[in-house]
Amino acid sequence: SGSSVNEVTNGSLKPSGKVEVRLSASQRENQTLLPDLSTINLNGCQNSQSSHAPHPQQHTSATQPITFDLPTSDALFITIPRLERPPALPGHPDPSLAVPAARHFISKYYAYFDGMQLGAHLGDLVRYYTVKAQKSISIGGAHSVVAGKDDIATQIQSLAGSSFVVRGVVAQDSAGGKGVHMLVTGVATLNGNSMHFAHSISLVPIDDAILRYPGHRENAANTISPTLTEAFGLGYPYQIHNDALAFLSGDVGTC
Repeated sequence: SGSSVNEVTNGSLKPSGKVEVRLSASQRENQTLLPDLSTINLNGCQNSQSSHAPHPQQHTSATQPITFDLPTSDALFITIPRLERPPALPGHPDPSLAVPAARHFISKYYAYFDGMQLGAHLGDLVRYYTVKAQKSISIGGAHSVVAGKDDIATQIQSLAGSSFVVRGVVAQDSAGGKGVHMLVTGVATLNGNSMHFAHSISLVPIDDAILRYPGHRENAANTISPTLTEAFGLGYPYQIHNDALAFLSGDVGTC
């Protein structure tokens, strides 16, 4: 399951990179004997302000605009139906969606190459990637890393006619417990040659908070598409953010 940062008993990390120490009642009575650790940076350098000077806390205004990295209007999603949401593990507030996400990714992604996805066209596969996604292909000692929808689409098209047989998959929560990282292994047929492959993929969830802040979508291009609305209605939509595909040398018969 994903890792999360728990609140420290005597302090908590703040976005400003400082440590705030919470004093007990007895400590507050004797706080004149204690240094004001809220003025100490994590690198050990103390601020020039007096240790006894008050430090007003900054609060985000309720009316401050919230911006989201919205998917493109033609985006497609790997969606986990709500009925497939597993129960949370003991000690974890939220369930892990890594396993169902991996299952839906595999059933969709590789089917675009072998034509097993009804009505799927290879050119549509790029629509599953985020606007800031990166993708790479490695064959032997050759590596190609691209970013941007056009270059990702070109790289995907270079694999046209390939087929993938999945033999193993490991899926885990990413840091923070929201995204999914998976490693898929198997055998691919590329240009008539069979070889092992290892495919590392990171999926990121689409934040449904964008549905609650429509007034902040000032850019006309950043509108919620019907496909995203449909995905939210079905369950939990994800997109591909990082994709690293490696073709490995070796006898496929030994796998």
